Amino acid sequence: MARKRITPGKIRLAEVAKLAGVSPITASRFFRNPDALSAGKRARVESAAKELGYVPNLAARALASQRTEVIGVLIPSLTNNVFSDVLRGIYDALDGSRYSIQLANTRYSILQEERLLRLFLAQKPAGLIVTGINQTADSRAIMETVDCPIVQIMELGPPRST
Repeated sequence: MARKRITPGKIRLAEVAKLAGVSPITASRFFRNPDALSAGKRARVESAAKELGYVPNLAARALASQRTEVIGVLIPSLTNNVFSDVLRGIYDALDGSRYSIQLANTRYSILQEERLLRLFLAQKPAGLIVTGINQTADSRAIMETVDCPIVQIMELGPPRST
């Protein structure tokens, strides 16, 4: 039978640690890098988290680390087959990693792309993938000064003849 919380509200990592019989640092390590713990400690922390219904606060983690585990992807179209192939490649490359994808469609608008670029960067992504061939001067300036890796796919498909 699951234990009931004495006080209502959000379950904290310290409660998980206490129930698992480990320090809060060890419980935190479980959620960041479970392989760093012994199998016994991993099982205890996982069981305690499940029993209490604990869900890690990713916003707090991002605040503390100044980075999320999200890769922002800006594409101009969801219906163009070229971009669906690009997305398939991105998802395949990140499969099994700790990273997730946050996707935005610019709809071929350079102003929308600039707005979304600012929005993504405010969320402190681990990286950005920007597709398309045109950016505003502000977008280019932003991409030159950010502190996360950016992959910019400027030209897709075969080279154009002149």
